[in-house]
Formats: sequence, C-alpha cells, structure tokens
Amino acid sequence: MVDIVHTRALLMDDCFAERRGAMLAVIGLSLPAVEQVCQELQADGCFLAVSNHNCVGQYSLSGELAAMERAIPRLAALQPKKIQRLPVAGAWHCALLDEAERRFLAFLGGLPLGRPSLPVCDNVSGGFLPEDDQEMKRQLARQVAAPVQWEACMQTLLRAGCNEFIETGFGKVLTSFGFFINRKVLHRSFHDQGSSG
Repeated sequence: MVDIVHTRALLMDDCFAERRGAMLAVIGLSLPAVEQVCQELQADGCFLAVSNHNCVGQYSLSGELAAMERAIPRLAALQPKKIQRLPVAGAWHCALLDEAERRFLAFLGGLPLGRPSLPVCDNVSGGFLPEDDQEMKRQLARQVAAPVQWEACMQTLLRAGCNEFIETGFGKVLTSFGFFINRKVLHRSFHDQGSSG
C-alpha cells in the first residue's frame, strides 16, 4: 500500500516539475459563482477549476499560478468570507494532472488489488468504490485528476449509518467541514482529541 501511495505522489509531482500550479480555498460563495469565475478565466486561456467540493460554501480551486493570481481579485469582488492560498506544491485534483492519472492507471494495472474487506468511499463519485477490480483501479486513478466530492462522500457515509467521524490525518480541516455537513453526528480529530457535534 505504501508503494502505491508513494508512486501516486511521484507521478503527481512530475506534472509540476516544469510548470507552477497552485490551489486556493474560497469560503462563503455559491458554487455557481465560483464556477463562473473559473469559466471566465478559461475563456481567456487560463486554466482554473473547482477541485474540492468540501461543504456548502467551501470550495478549493486548482490551476495555473497565473490563473490563480487573476482569480483572486475577481473572487474578492464577490465578497466571500475568506480567500486563502493553500500551502501546496501543485494544482491537485484537476485536469493539469491528466498525465499522472494515465500513468497511475497503467501502474495499477499490474497490481492485484483485490476486493476491499470494508466499503471504501470514492471521492470522485461520492459513492462507494466499485468491487470489480478493473473498475476500482479506474476510479482510484481518476482520483488523481478529478475534483474531490468530500461532501457527497460524507452524505454517502451518513446514509450508510455512520454517526462518528474521526480525522486521522494531520490537522482538523476535514473535521471542521463535517460540522457544516451534519451537526447531529460526532466529528473529531485524532490529533487534538477535540470534537464538534
């Protein structure tokens, strides 16, 4: 598993070896408003796209550095609650990673993954990963360049009966999104042992 994650990271990093990408968090605007800014910049030849659907009113954008710099004043004019550049090394979860997706799928093709012992949420569809080996590999590869559907994944887990969510990665960003998705269940971060909900 560690080799798979490491290979994925290397392939993603390769996409930004000779170009600069960036990410931006936008809080307090509607999805159509954010998408409109992206479409306007794309019409001008700059790539920018919504890359994370975290919760209502909280989206991340990924794209070329020049597009990001042009997007900030346009988004600010719409009076969001917050705009923040994200401290990341590339423009993750967007079409600028199509080559990494293709190469990762080829890498996965040679591995026997097998059926998961527990259902695993797919951040591309927002549902569960398919059980078929080839289809699962396609979805895992798509996660490299497709927008993350975090809120849809959370809704899938809620419908499946989950009522406690523990964030095990660094920090508590996903825990804070959970509060805006459903306040009736427990959301907490493993690292701070705090909770909300």
